[in-house]
Amino acid sequence: MSVSSCKCQHVRESLALLPVKEFVSKQMKGILDSMTQDDIALMIQNDYMLRFGEHFISKAGHKSHSERYIAQKMRELGRLQEFHKITQTPMACFDLVNPLRFDKVIEATKECSGFNSEDNTFQIPSLALKTGHNLNKCEIVLAESIKKKGSEVQHAARECQELMTIEWARKISSHALRQRDKQQWQNPPKKLQQKIPFP
Repeated sequence: MSVSSCKCQHVRESLALLPVKEFVSKQMKGILDSMTQDDIALMIQNDYMLRFGEHFISKAGHKSHSERYIAQKMRELGRLQEFHKITQTPMACFDLVNPLRFDKVIEATKECSGFNSEDNTFQIPSLALKTGHNLNKCEIVLAESIKKKGSEVQHAARECQELMTIEWARKISSHALRQRDKQQWQNPPKKLQQKIPFP
């Protein structure tokens, strides 16, 4: 058995030992079972991340392509947590909406998306933009905290939303959007190329 196979088996065994959350739907269980069984799959087995996925399920319905999309969204946030695990600065899911860890989230996003500080470009600008969209879903955490009357979490989530409005655009999305638009202009879709008359 290869090293990668052994690792996948270890992750499967670890996932099997985790208790099933009461609020997790049958569809979510199917999404988790079909997901690549790696460290990221293990990382997203927590209340906030599972509720994040359930939020998309309630909007998208029961469709196979929606399930792939939901798994992708969950793994995108899971990569941020995985990055901090590698750098020995553990990040819980709540830290994604913790204003005290916002700079760490910025750092993780840049690392995951291949940011080059010399020219302010990303290797994967689309991933940086998707991460921002995902983090804006922190109202899920806010809603859950309100149900539990967690005033501290409510305050943190609201502050994080303000930081996303003020800081994220300047440090992440402005660079990623400019780069994406430039790439689309230089390499337009084939259908668009066929419509544009070239001399």
